[in-house]
Amino acid sequence: MNRCIFGILILIPWLLIGCADDDGKTTAVVTGKVTLDGEPFHKGSLSFVCLRSGTEFHTEPADDGSYTIEIPDVELGESFGVFIGPLIPEEVPVDANDNPLPDTPPECPSKYQEYSTSGLSAVIDQRTGNSFDFELTSK
Repeated sequence: MNRCIFGILILIPWLLIGCADDDGKTTAVVTGKVTLDGEPFHKGSLSFVCLRSGTEFHTEPADDGSYTIEIPDVELGESFGVFIGPLIPEEVPVDANDNPLPDTPPECPSKYQEYSTSGLSAVIDQRTGNSFDFELTSK
């Protein structure tokens, strides 16, 4: 009986250690606001690209330009490139004859549409309270 209790007492800490999340990764909540020439911007998809893995995370800003996004499996201190892509319509717009309409030009200046040219970035340094405002200009 004592051997059984002793074995259980030795086994429990090893099980707890084995179940712990010790890879240093967490889910981070990121918030902020996007503006274009000082006005709230919501006509694009805001994308965060992990510079280590290339994984992209997307969200659409609300009408007031505010956004919230959860980024899973992030290491604290990790860097992200940020860009604004076009909104992807749920349905392709068509004319009266059901022919697809030509793509409308993007609402966002082209320099912000690639993370390598946008000049926008973020470093996730905590689980919550990561706030990044992006002030875009059309010039």
